[in-house]
Amino acid sequence: LSGPLAFDGGLVVNGMTLPVEEINAAGGIKSQGGAKLTLSGGDSQGKPEVGTAEAERLIREGVVAVLGPYQSPVAYNISQLAEKEKTPFIITVAVADNITERGFEYTFRVQPNARAMTTKSLDHLAELAKATGTPVKTLAMMHEDGLFGTTVAGHVEKHAKNVGMELALRVPYSLRTAD
Repeated sequence: LSGPLAFDGGLVVNGMTLPVEEINAAGGIKSQGGAKLTLSGGDSQGKPEVGTAEAERLIREGVVAVLGPYQSPVAYNISQLAEKEKTPFIITVAVADNITERGFEYTFRVQPNARAMTTKSLDHLAELAKATGTPVKTLAMMHEDGLFGTTVAGHVEKHAKNVGMELALRVPYSLRTAD
């Protein structure tokens, strides 16, 4: 909610707040006698160690699950804590593959991982190129140099060949770059 992805994090909070309000307005969780849902907040600041500390605090306060975060390195760390504490961890956005490929029982993802997102995007680009008669032979990619960007870029590099494309240029950049 602060740091380089604060705006995006705010959108995630809005996306979680709306259904909680709707469920509570409709009488709460009926199977639990109308129990109301409550969101407790935390802010990773985009830093894995801060995210872990916030998740620890929330678990100590008695949350039944941890939801979030936006950044893959933060999610990677929280998943280890959630497994240790046997607390469900629902990843809302972070997509790095290795977060959910360690056989943990308490970590869940609600959207495609980086591999699925990347391969489907390139498959669709190839279909679009074929449908329009406009061949796409080469790609250039700029990506942030953290866990998210390098994971996605690696999949682009591998899968581009499968759809007849070549990654001609790959430019990493720091997410914290001011300009």
